[in-house]
Amino acid sequence: MTPIDRLSRLRTLSARESPEVVKLGKEVLASGVKLGEQEWPVREQITMAALDVGDIQLAESQITILSRRFPSSPRLLILQALHLESLGKYTSARIIYHCLLGKREGVEVPRGVGGGEKEQLEGVGIGRGEGTDDGSEGVRVMALWKGEPDECFVQGINQAIPLLTHYLHIFHSDPDAWSLLADLYVVSTPGLASPPTTTHTGTDPGTGARGWGIDALFADGTIHLRTLHNALPGTSSSSSLAPTSTDSYIPQAQTSLAQQILLEPWTPRPLARFAELSLLSGDIETGYGTLLRCVEMMSEPFAGGNDPSAGDGDLQKVYAALGGAGVGDDGWREVMRVGGWKTRVWWDLALCTTILTHPSYRPSPSSASTSSSPLKQVQAVRKLVVRRLEALYGASGVVERWERGLMSG
Repeated sequence: MTPIDRLSRLRTLSARESPEVVKLGKEVLASGVKLGEQEWPVREQITMAALDVGDIQLAESQITILSRRFPSSPRLLILQALHLESLGKYTSARIIYHCLLGKREGVEVPRGVGGGEKEQLEGVGIGRGEGTDDGSEGVRVMALWKGEPDECFVQGINQAIPLLTHYLHIFHSDPDAWSLLADLYVVSTPGLASPPTTTHTGTDPGTGARGWGIDALFADGTIHLRTLHNALPGTSSSSSLAPTSTDSYIPQAQTSLAQQILLEPWTPRPLARFAELSLLSGDIETGYGTLLRCVEMMSEPFAGGNDPSAGDGDLQKVYAALGGAGVGDDGWREVMRVGGWKTRVWWDLALCTTILTHPSYRPSPSSASTSSSPLKQVQAVRKLVVRRLEALYGASGVVERWERGLMSG
C-alpha cells in the first residue's frame, strides 16, 4: 500500500492516527508526486494531524497553500481557528467559531481575526465540492471548552450539561464534545467530583497532569480502589470507600462515550475510558472484554498513531527516577501514572485479572455480560499483562508490588 493509499484509507476509516499521517504526509510532499484530485483532502488531512501532534511549522505551510486555493472556505477558517488554538489564542479562535455558527444568517468573519478586511462565508469546501454545508464549522466549539475546564465548574455543571447536550443536538458528529459530556456526567456523580488540577489538553496522566473527570479518577487510583472494593468486599483495607452512589450518572457517561466510539471506531482511547466506567459500575466482565479489544487495536495493523504509546518511550527512565524496584507499596498510584495510554490499558487489565482470578469473586447480577470469562483464559491474559508491564517498566515484580499496594489501599 502506497503512502497516498494509506492516507486515503485512514480518511475513510476516520482513524485519528496523527503521528502516522504526519510521517506519511511528509513523505508524500517530499516526493513531489502529483496528487490529482486527492491533493486538497490530503493537505487538509496533513494540517489537522500536524496541529494534533504540535508540528506547527508543517501546519502553517499547508494552511498557506490551502488559503490560496480556497480563500473563502469555512473549512479553511476551521483550520485557522485550530491553528490559533495550538498557539493558545483561545479568544481569537472562539471569534471564528461563533461567527461560523452564524453563517446561515450571513455573519461576516474578520480575516485574520481583528483585521479590517472581511470575507463572506461562502465558497468551496476543501475536498468536499462546492457549497458544502455539513455542520463541520461547529465541530470545535465545545471541544475548545476543554482547553479551559475550570469554566465548567465556574458556570456550574448543572448549566454545562444542558448547554453541551443542546450543542450535540445540532452537531452530533463532534467526538470531543461527547467525550467532554462523559466527563461532566462523571464529575456530577456524588463522590466522584474532582475539579481539574491542571488545564486539560488531552495530556496523558503519565506526563504529570492529572487531568480531570475520568482521567483524574484513574490518576488518583479511585477507579482501581472502588472497583476492587465493590468486586471483592473485605479484601482491601479501603473498606471505608462506599460503593458508587445510586445517584450515579455513570450510565449517561457510558452512553456519551458509546457515541464517541461510533464516531471514532479505530481509536482505543474512548474505548479504554468506557471500559473504566464499566469497572467503576461493577461490570467487570464488560470492562475486561472491552480492554481486550483495546489491546487488539494497539496491535497491527493499527499500530501507528493509534498505538497509545506516546509518552511511554522514556518510561523506564521515569520509573527509575521514582526509585524503580525500591518504590514502596504505597507508591502504586505514582507507578501507574508515569506511563501513557498503553500502560493505562495494561494496568486496567491487571486490575481485571486480579479480580477475575480471585477465589471470592462473583459476577455482579447487573453485569451486561451473560457469561463469565474462562479461568484459564484469564490466567493466560494475566501472564501476558505481567510480561508486558515488566517489559515496559524494565523491572520484574512491578505488578506484584502494585497489587500489594492496591490491596493495602
